[in-house]
Amino acid sequence: MKVFLFRAITVLALCWTTKDSWAASGDFFERKIRPLLLERCGKCHGGEKTKAGLTLTTVEGLRKGGESGPVIISGNPTGSLLIRVVRHTGKLKMPPKKPLSDAEVVDLVNWVKSGANLPASQSLSKKRSPKKNDSEFTKNELDHWAFQPIFGQRPPDGKGSLWPHNALDSFVLDRQRNRGLLPSSEANRRTLLRRATFDLEGLPPSRDAL
Repeated sequence: MKVFLFRAITVLALCWTTKDSWAASGDFFERKIRPLLLERCGKCHGGEKTKAGLTLTTVEGLRKGGESGPVIISGNPTGSLLIRVVRHTGKLKMPPKKPLSDAEVVDLVNWVKSGANLPASQSLSKKRSPKKNDSEFTKNELDHWAFQPIFGQRPPDGKGSLWPHNALDSFVLDRQRNRGLLPSSEANRRTLLRRATFDLEGLPPSRDAL
């Protein structure tokens, strides 16, 4: 049980770290935050005339804030006025008529929490040049087997060895042979029991079990 909990916590930590790192990236801003600020906030807080002295369509405006002070506190979503008003939980609610979706609010929260990364260009309305094969994933990530098309493949010939018990074993054996390796001998029941109890309970098997 202890081993299982440790593994579960490790996986969750890795997932959370990956999510935070993407929220801090320029790609996250371009895909999630820039369009949101322009489309949902730009009408009232962009251009020459802005309400409450707040401009949300320029980097300078986002950093400066408006008549109520700064709207973003980097790394602190709870203390950021921008997050409070889009959540519609207080007296001031923005946008006033059509609130942001839950997903849009979460994107803003993650962005501010990860440091509120801003682009080098001052104007957010400047269109970025489209990228070839535009994707949320890098080329190396897209080369991962999970993104490859599914196709049928006959299992390699496992003749000459008593080990392959099924098609999957044949693929493993073929890769081992290509690297000059041999399969390990099969574990006996006592060894299998020890492995199972250590993995599931984190303790060796009892005498009665052995």
